[in-house]
Amino acid sequence: MRTTFFFLLFMSLFLISSCGGDDDSPPILITSEDIVGTWNLTGMDIDAKLSLTEMGQTESAPAVAFITNSSVMMTFNNDGTWSSTGMVLINTTYEESDMETTELANGIGSGTYTITNGMLSIAGIDPENETGVTAPVPYSIVSFQPNVELILNGNAMESTEFSGATFSVDLKQTITLER
Repeated sequence: MRTTFFFLLFMSLFLISSCGGDDDSPPILITSEDIVGTWNLTGMDIDAKLSLTEMGQTESAPAVAFITNSSVMMTFNNDGTWSSTGMVLINTTYEESDMETTELANGIGSGTYTITNGMLSIAGIDPENETGVTAPVPYSIVSFQPNVELILNGNAMESTEFSGATFSVDLKQTITLER
């Protein structure tokens, strides 16, 4: 039960909020014209630390996740909107546990996007419409090859309270999109 709860927390928090890394290198500057069109989601790697604090006691566990068998297509439109279709498997491993695989059958959401100072903020990332959250998720642009590849990094730290316990996730996420 606790593993399932950690998985649900992990998935919802990594999709809810993220912020760019602390990299001091100059940002890669792109425009919306650079990304308009359809991209294949070919990679998503996540490293996370999950914590549960209850009655003054804290339990922490690392988790890693990656995608396989992705047919997800993300389409960025000229008007600042985006949408996705397709299926992807998310494989998650927690400390001392077997890998859990979750299938997302209807893309990873739809919404709006903006590009500012080397950050691509995407609102509406919400597979299977589970969280109902549409807040923008900012990603730093790690690499961009026009009409070839776009690599994004995000870091997230999020906590939520439930029934007197505090659940926290600290994660690093890399997303790879290819044409």
